[in-house]
Amino acid sequence: MSFLSGKNIVILGGTGTLGRALVKLLREHDPAMVTIFSRDEIKQLQMMDDFLETEYPFLNYKLGDVRDKDRLQEVIVGAHYVIHAAAIKHVVMAEKNPEECWKTNVIGTQHVVEACKEGQVEKALLISTDKAVNPLGVYGKSKQEAEALFLADTSRQFSVVRLGNIIGARGSVFEAFEKQRKTGVIKVTHPEATRFCISQVEAAGVILNALHGKIQSQHQR
Repeated sequence: MSFLSGKNIVILGGTGTLGRALVKLLREHDPAMVTIFSRDEIKQLQMMDDFLETEYPFLNYKLGDVRDKDRLQEVIVGAHYVIHAAAIKHVVMAEKNPEECWKTNVIGTQHVVEACKEGQVEKALLISTDKAVNPLGVYGKSKQEAEALFLADTSRQFSVVRLGNIIGARGSVFEAFEKQRKTGVIKVTHPEATRFCISQVEAAGVILNALHGKIQSQHQR
């Protein structure tokens, strides 16, 4: 029996590429309910069309924003696990809108931490990025701060997983590469630049392993 069998899971920012990959994998683990929490009603409607109730009866959809602490608390009550994937993640938009990026990625994360503590969830997992390491831009700095908020509690209730570029994710560098490929020239930041890539299936698997404690956390090193 899976450790997720009969459990209630909340995926914050669940209508994104990663959330969809997680739902497909969670289907194999017999959860009681998986709540998809996001602020975009169109994406939720699209997800309802793609994940039919007859095949995914455990799915539950809630509109809201991590900036709204009261709404967040309502949704998290009764959850066993919370996966925090809600973020302003596009580097260019973060640079153009630093205050909005900070409100979602940092203040929103603080709300998640507080709501998870009040809701006494078994485990909360923040989805972070390799850009949080020695960050140079607004997005990376905001995710570094979000990590600090999650890991300030030395219990094992809060953990962080850093992912690289998820292949096929909306708005990822791969979309830009695909468009450029048609022109015959692919532009890169620098000839020696390195990118860390992971498939959607691999990313979802890493997240579930982290929830299960099969991946060593910073607190255990």
